[in-house]
Amino acid sequence: MRGRLFWKILIGFALTFMGIWQGVWLLFTLYGDPPKPYHVGYLQETARGYIDTAASIIEAEGIGALEKAIAHWPDNERVRLSIEPDANRTDSSVRGSVPETFPPVRFEEIRENGFLSRDAVSPVGLLVHLKFDVTD
Repeated sequence: MRGRLFWKILIGFALTFMGIWQGVWLLFTLYGDPPKPYHVGYLQETARGYIDTAASIIEAEGIGALEKAIAHWPDNERVRLSIEPDANRTDSSVRGSVPETFPPVRFEEIRENGFLSRDAVSPVGLLVHLKFDVTD
């Protein structure tokens, strides 16, 4: 008689443990990804606006105007923007329009390397590569 009570309690604990284990597994499956830190999520949401603004300024007024504009950005966002003029892709005879030899402006999604990048053409025909670092 005493042995049967032990087995009932043991089986009850085992079933309870298995149920809790399956419930936790199900929760992690449904809501699996760990939450992003606030500043990382914030950067991924605002990076597109920063790089679009930078490209628009370059296309309208050039690199000099962009440097003046980013002087007013917060320090931690300013250092994340990388401006790389492509000296090999310049056509000074073209003003205010995109030369035919330039590729169309491309807008890449955030890749594994953690950069959001975009190309812009200044009014003098200089191709500028913009990168915004969204990693921590």
